[in-house]
Amino acid sequence: MLKKLFDNFATSGWDFDANERTQKSRYEMFNITIMLSSIGLLYGLFLNTIKGNDFLFWVELGILVFNAGVIYSLRISRSVFDYATTTFICIFITLFALLIVASNPDDVKHIWVYTFPAVILFFKGGKKGLFWTVVLILVLLVTHIQTLYPTSYSLFQIGYICFVLVIMTAIIFFYQIKMDQDNTLIFAQKQQLESFAHELENKVKEKTAELRELNTSLEAKVEEKVEEIRHKDAMLLAQSRQAAMGEMLSMIAHQWRQPLSTVTLQIANLKIESMLNEVHPDKIHKGLENISDTVIYLSETIDDFQKFFHPEKAPETIELCELVQRALNFTQARLNVHHIKLHFRCDDEKAIISTYTKEVIQVIINILNNAADELVKIEESERLINVLVTTDHEEAVITIEDSGNGFESKIMPYIFEPYFSTKTKNGTGLGLYMGKIIIETHLDGTLSAENTPLGAKLTITLPLRYG
Repeated sequence: MLKKLFDNFATSGWDFDANERTQKSRYEMFNITIMLSSIGLLYGLFLNTIKGNDFLFWVELGILVFNAGVIYSLRISRSVFDYATTTFICIFITLFALLIVASNPDDVKHIWVYTFPAVILFFKGGKKGLFWTVVLILVLLVTHIQTLYPTSYSLFQIGYICFVLVIMTAIIFFYQIKMDQDNTLIFAQKQQLESFAHELENKVKEKTAELRELNTSLEAKVEEKVEEIRHKDAMLLAQSRQAAMGEMLSMIAHQWRQPLSTVTLQIANLKIESMLNEVHPDKIHKGLENISDTVIYLSETIDDFQKFFHPEKAPETIELCELVQRALNFTQARLNVHHIKLHFRCDDEKAIISTYTKEVIQVIINILNNAADELVKIEESERLINVLVTTDHEEAVITIEDSGNGFESKIMPYIFEPYFSTKTKNGTGLGLYMGKIIIETHLDGTLSAENTPLGAKLTITLPLRYG
């Protein structure tokens, strides 16, 4: 609070910008000078009252009133400052002249005269300060020469005072020039820095706008690319489904071939026995019952395949062993036709899994069909597929291992890439790729491949939930 009041007094209540620092300093110095001189005048009034010196009392009182008027005028208009400082300097010169007249050299009161250059050069500055210093020297010389009020100072003493004033004025003047140059340089550098800062701020704004625009463009491109990838994945999934459908039709043919042959054979037997008149009612009943059972089996097979192609909307909770067995049932007929032995073992029959069963079945069927395609190429050795289901903490592990020739080392890094296939004619190159997408992206599991001493092995891991 006190600091604010003092700042307000020193600047006469005016606000100064950065370009008016010198003027602000002059205001502050001038107001402080008036305040100090007023304190000195009050002290002088006290002493003159005690000594009974009426003349000096009224002079000092007049100057004190003048100081109060100056302080008030400076708050009304800033144009008053130059007139006020000029008047104040004239008063200083007058007082110094009176000091020379009224004092004795032994009193050393003339030392106050030496403060004049610092004050005048600061208030007026430059050439104006030099002018008023010359005026003071001339006044001092005239004061010594005049005969109306003789002085106690000799010409040598007056000359010495003037000489000191010249030296001090020169020192302060050149120091002020140097300070003004430094201030000008500092101000110029400050303006340059402000210009650089403004320019940098504008560039930052421009770059920020460019980055914002670039981010917006990148977001649009990313969304576009994501949409393209989704579209591509949808197309790949559709192609995979079509390929799976073709394989399913082949499986249906394998599933139906033997039952249809059985039905045809039973009907032929009944016809032959009827032609030979050896038809017994029990035989007809038993034959028709066998045919009916076979037809029911065929109908159930159609239902199974139909359910497989029906889309799932929610995960299904199912026993892990049953889930794998469903997949094996779809491929069993084809494996039998090609004389491929299937060994299935489930170590944890109580394990429960919550997943999209049709997608898991699709992946297992695709792996089994790939294994069968490789085993068909083998003529002499035994054709074997081992399916093992185990559980490990919170994971279900399904391994499918065949007795084929395994994966060639040069193709191992590419077996899960789209459109990569070792089949020359009927391969789409989507089976293992979509299998990996389904298991790892949709089901939060993993699908990996490796070679073993027996042949190739693929391992599926899925999150497990116990019932």
